[in-house]
Amino acid sequence: MVKRYNKVLVDIITPNNERLFVQDLKTKEWGVVTGGCKGTFQNFELVGKRYEKFMEKVLGNAMRELEEEINITFDKQRYKFIDKKSTFYTPKSIIDETDLYVHKKQFIYYIFSIIVTDKEKNNIMNSFKKNNEIIDIKFIGKDSKIENKWELLDHLNI
Repeated sequence: MVKRYNKVLVDIITPNNERLFVQDLKTKEWGVVTGGCKGTFQNFELVGKRYEKFMEKVLGNAMRELEEEINITFDKQRYKFIDKKSTFYTPKSIIDETDLYVHKKQFIYYIFSIIVTDKEKNNIMNSFKKNNEIIDIKFIGKDSKIENKWELLDHLNI
């Protein structure tokens, strides 16, 4: 049996092609802002108004995750929906071995992008406070190598 989970991923990028990376408290890995989609269900048949309502909930979750993880908010209009990607990847450090034999977990990521100005980049850096999920943040050039990068980003080609 496959269990499906909706997730959001918010990719914050500067005009100089720097990406915001966040460092996870548990794994110490560097990734981007991600989180669960509360109040959503997976249905590939959604069309029209039902799809619009679903995507509005997904966007609301993206906005919530950004505020929870890095203490920043942006207007809805700033979030650009980029893509929906699916993966079965789960970090080894959080795999539940007993559940793994019963259920295969599929994660559907709804990917949003926000382009920020240099002023907004500085505001993000200056307003960040460590929390129960994220212990550090930094902007890194898209083509730069980063040590201890979250493997999920490679699975999603980000």
